[in-house]
Amino acid sequence: MKTISLTGLLLALGSAVLWGTAGTAQSFVSDGLTPYWVGALRLCCACAFFFPLLALKAQNKTPRESAADTARQAYWLYICLAGLSMALYNLGFFSGVKATGIAIGSATTIGSAPI
Repeated sequence: MKTISLTGLLLALGSAVLWGTAGTAQSFVSDGLTPYWVGALRLCCACAFFFPLLALKAQNKTPRESAADTARQAYWLYICLAGLSMALYNLGFFSGVKATGIAIGSATTIGSAPI
């Protein structure tokens, strides 16, 4: 049997709460600010958190042969693809919430997450 990690459980619960309140947080922003700025701010906060982690991981790696360089290039390609996907998601999500409302936008996002 697997044991349940309390830390993992709390992190998952915390991320679910924060993810579920993103549309509501947008409603507190003034009407003069477009949803694209809200998505951009969210991405900037994520970058401020994840970039130091990425830099720390890159420092701990030891130099390897050319095969490892090819793998490292593929790794950066995946990083860039993930970043582009997150940017498109944020822009689409906050635009959708602005157009349809918080309840419908959040329910659609949470309901389509398994897909």
